[in-house]
Amino acid sequence: MKLLVMGVGYVGMALLNYYQNSENELYATTTQASKVDIIKPFTANILLLNGSDSHELQQVIDDCDAMVILIAPNKGQNYADTYLKTAKEISELLKDRTKPFHIVYTSSTSVYEGVQDEWASEELVLSPESDNSKILLETEQVLMDCAETCVLRLGGIYGPNREISKRAVYFSGKTVAGNGNEPTNHIHLNDIVSAIDYCLKHRLSGVYNLVNDSHPTRDELYSGLCHSLGLPLPKWDCVAADSKKQYKVSNHKIIAAGFSFSFQDVIAQSRD
Repeated sequence: MKLLVMGVGYVGMALLNYYQNSENELYATTTQASKVDIIKPFTANILLLNGSDSHELQQVIDDCDAMVILIAPNKGQNYADTYLKTAKEISELLKDRTKPFHIVYTSSTSVYEGVQDEWASEELVLSPESDNSKILLETEQVLMDCAETCVLRLGGIYGPNREISKRAVYFSGKTVAGNGNEPTNHIHLNDIVSAIDYCLKHRLSGVYNLVNDSHPTRDELYSGLCHSLGLPLPKWDCVAADSKKQYKVSNHKIIAAGFSFSFQDVIAQSRD
């Protein structure tokens, strides 16, 4: 398979590393010249995008069988330019394509903003309030309308160099908005990469949540980690509690599709 990885940040680099010894022919895009030398050990097929490279991107897409979209805003960029504009450009580049093309796009569970149910599932009709969440939801739809697309809604990402214990240290002794009873929804980097590979191999399409089984409250997670580290606990500001984040995100759909998680208990793994 000729695979285009669009956006080589935290997840993108892990994905390139995962495929380093595979039979896939890898292509990668980045908007940062400083990353070109970092990407070179994984693939020589690198496209440095500067906002006016639609012809070059068209050629790469035409040559590939699938793409994984892992873009995120650079400093100073907004959501509309980063996500929605990119999705519309890809849609335009694919409009005349006749052979199959598969997209895996990593979205966010923040699209569930405002959900009042205890569990947030892919079947819910969503109407997020913030502009950013509206943009993410619209981006999903644009991509699903232009190709065979699998949308993975990621929870809060953790993994090497993004350990949850570091977040606990950051919250230690601080006054934090919320009552501490808000459920958390996390996903380990390794499971993201494995899920992307699974979706590509099985040509999954539609929307799938990607989160751990465990949903400890913020107090259980962060206060518990601070306690184990011998640090002052966070102080919860109930007056500033955010009712938009009371839901747990369900991962039942992707499990039913055959995917197995390797990292499930976020508390246990954060203490390892």
